[in-house]
Amino acid sequence: MFNDNLEPKNAFYICWLIFSIAIVVVLLSTIFINPDVILAATPTCTAKLNGSFCFMCGTTRAFVAIGNFKLNEAYELNKFSVLLYFIFIINSLLFFKNLSNLFYKKRNLFNENS
Repeated sequence: MFNDNLEPKNAFYICWLIFSIAIVVVLLSTIFINPDVILAATPTCTAKLNGSFCFMCGTTRAFVAIGNFKLNEAYELNKFSVLLYFIFIINSLLFFKNLSNLFYKKRNLFNENS
């Protein structure tokens, strides 16, 4: 049934592309932007202000630490963030592979028409 209708598949693909672009921006910002600028722009989690648990607390600081190749520090800040960062890297690699395939196909279409 999913193969009969391409609209949901295309919608999912477009959402994945947009999400992947955001992931690439996040990964590059942790490497190239000054950590003080990133941390100053990040608001304090409302769960932390209320004294309750939040599994995402420390993720921004952990991503900055990973961007500076401090994996141990990142793991101490948020144990989930190291795994999430590497999932983001894998997604970004798949995104760039997909983009290169798209450009390669388009280039071949233009060459065949010449």
